[in-house]
Amino acid sequence: KAFSIFTSVLETLFLAMTGLYLVYRISKSTTFHLVWPAHFERILMCAMAVTAIARLVSAGAIRKKSLAALALTAVYVLVYLNDRYSFLLYMAIFTVGFIDMDYRKILKLYLLTAGFFYGVTLIAGMLGVITNFVTARVGRGIRSAWGMSYYTDFASLGLFLLMTLWAVGKKLSDWSMLLLCVAYMFLSACI
Repeated sequence: KAFSIFTSVLETLFLAMTGLYLVYRISKSTTFHLVWPAHFERILMCAMAVTAIARLVSAGAIRKKSLAALALTAVYVLVYLNDRYSFLLYMAIFTVGFIDMDYRKILKLYLLTAGFFYGVTLIAGMLGVITNFVTARVGRGIRSAWGMSYYTDFASLGLFLLMTLWAVGKKLSDWSMLLLCVAYMFLSACI
């Protein structure tokens, strides 16, 4: 019983840190910038890596899916060594950390986090709080964005959130989701 509680705590901790990473990553690409402490990303990455390894070790025996995850992790690390994009290391950590986790929990976390920022951006843009959708970013030049993503990707993000809602929501029928997606496509065309 104590072992199952420990496993559950590790899973909850890993999900919480994943949510924090999503807030960090999304807030760095929105017009609502949040200020983060120095070395925050490195500290979070280390904490997530330790938790992911603890989850892997707590599972006990090495299985085929664990070996496959470790092989994919090695690929991410090798590509990172060439490209130096930090998200590749996070992908490696997620690959190991999400082993044996219910996918609906991960999708709900993403839906809650990204959906919140998407909703705030949509409302702020329609109310006129965001008056200039062109922002200057240090080292990246001018970025023309609809609040949180390139305006051409804003509709795609909304559809992806709706599809995530469909995958998570067991009670939503296919037809109701189709009608929601069609209505959203008309809304995004107006935006």
